[in-house]
Amino acid sequence: MSEINNMKQTNRNNLKIIRGGQFDKDEAPKEFVEAYATQSRLMGASWVYVRWNVLNSPDAGSLVQFFYIDYDQYGIEDFHNFWDPRREVVKNMEHTTVDCMGSDRIYLDEMQFLKLIYSYHHITLLRGYTLAENHSSYEFILDEYEKPTLRAKHDVQQNFSTKDEVNPKKKLNVLETYGEEIFRRISLEVELLLCAPIRTVNSLLTYMLMRFISKDTLIAEQYIKFSEVDNLDIFPDLTIGTLYRNEISELTELKNSKTSSEDNSDIRRFSCRSLLLCKNTYYISNIHFKLDGLTILDVQPVDLIRISSCEAALILSGTEFTSIYKFNSDHLPLPWLSNEFPLANFENSAINGFMYMIFKPDNNHVDRDIFLLNEDMYGSMFVSYENQIILSSRHPDFLNMLRNNLEGVFNRMGLTPYLSHVQSFKLFSNDGSIYDFIDSDFTNFIEFLDLSDDNKQ
Repeated sequence: MSEINNMKQTNRNNLKIIRGGQFDKDEAPKEFVEAYATQSRLMGASWVYVRWNVLNSPDAGSLVQFFYIDYDQYGIEDFHNFWDPRREVVKNMEHTTVDCMGSDRIYLDEMQFLKLIYSYHHITLLRGYTLAENHSSYEFILDEYEKPTLRAKHDVQQNFSTKDEVNPKKKLNVLETYGEEIFRRISLEVELLLCAPIRTVNSLLTYMLMRFISKDTLIAEQYIKFSEVDNLDIFPDLTIGTLYRNEISELTELKNSKTSSEDNSDIRRFSCRSLLLCKNTYYISNIHFKLDGLTILDVQPVDLIRISSCEAALILSGTEFTSIYKFNSDHLPLPWLSNEFPLANFENSAINGFMYMIFKPDNNHVDRDIFLLNEDMYGSMFVSYENQIILSSRHPDFLNMLRNNLEGVFNRMGLTPYLSHVQSFKLFSNDGSIYDFIDSDFTNFIEFLDLSDDNKQ
């Protein structure tokens, strides 16, 4: 923590005042305008947006910032800074980040926003991760929160024994004792605002399994009756992991075995058989839940079995529908599709092209009896340096929708003559043929498939 304080003092000492009391834009005072965060806390991540007015600076009048918070692992994992951005720049950024989360935007007041960023900045450091390369661009937020009227010490005193805070020399002991929980307590109220409403048993069970495997007890405990549940660490032998699949079934044989105290209540019992990934190792878990409506009364781990990656691949395998297009790159600089494609999408660069994950506008897949992690996506699109565009989806209707959207983009841009459909396939794959293609040494998708003829149907 001393390194953080030294860094702040250095920034203050370097304050630049220019042209008759005006400031360089980085050092100029900022006035909060608005902020929102995606209501995707239960999924384990949120995008956060904020707009500031820049005061007394000839260089800029406004500042827009985007933060990607990975609550479960990295903390503030990504950060973007825009000075005086045009409206279309902000919209494009939202289209390729915020809209991919499949959740509502919850507007935050200044204090709520400051708490969230302040907490997860420090959590990132406490977890041992590197801050975003341009993190100095948001450090004024930390200073803003630590002003006498807003300082973090007030929140620490509310949530932990004042005995440790009376003597300032003991503050380090508080951090050593409680670690990141200090900062989690500061932002907890805000994080709860960002939890999507739970209206079904399936979404409750799936979300809670996500929180359990992420060791996220502060959120999970909000949905649990503590008089009944003693221990929330139902995976004590596992590190933080990911829920890939969850199959929910009601334990019907127990429906008629209620105790006398349960006769007039909505007591039901469910089994969740799940596929988990922790540190490159797959597990099958079986957990029994006892519910009263949408409140968890009991959680009982039944078994946890380690399986091979091949076994996990078979569980996740299925039919894949794929279409290949050819385009003339002389009329189409790369990358280009991310902003033009009408459906929310997230772009990643690869050795042989650009990958686009195309997302649905909601997270309704958590309501299903069988939850699959990637079911929040319509499908994927890959634009290769070999002038190929590959569309892929698990559902034929979604593939047709992706094709219509792609052809519509070329039509709107007046580039229809430069796009041609080559071929469509029905494949059987594990992780998805596009991902296998990216991991291969091939640059041409058709040549890659020719080597895998057994997958074609």
